[in-house]
Amino acid sequence: MNEEHGVPNVQERRETKRRALPVPALRIAAGKAAMGHSADRPWPVPAWLTQDGDRVTLALRVQPRASRDEVAGLYGDRLKLRITAPPVDGAANEHLCRFLARLFGVPPSRVQLLQGASGRDKLVALEGVRDLPGTIARLLPQAAGREDHR
Repeated sequence: MNEEHGVPNVQERRETKRRALPVPALRIAAGKAAMGHSADRPWPVPAWLTQDGDRVTLALRVQPRASRDEVAGLYGDRLKLRITAPPVDGAANEHLCRFLARLFGVPPSRVQLLQGASGRDKLVALEGVRDLPGTIARLLPQAAGREDHR
């Protein structure tokens, strides 16, 4: 530490960057079963997915006016979805909630848009989720930096 200016020196900055942060574990049996792994092995949690009991929160990047509704993969630290609805008068948000409800097998009333009503980056909560859909479960090892060992 540079005492005169209160600024860390170069060596201290490098050591700070090298520190590994702990990764919490997520246990979702369907995701592991889809990947062929045992049900008791925890997955590291990707940044775009959080789980609290049967409530799942997703950080999304949504592309409206797509040719079809689909999970498009990862976009930085978010899950990218494409939806067919145009971004006019909340139509895309309603369509997104219906699409996620179908995908996760929950009623549309259990899907709530928490943030991002007027932007492409959204935070969505789903209540009553029992299993991850296969299209999303396949992204877990990729998001955690692991390989798929089929």
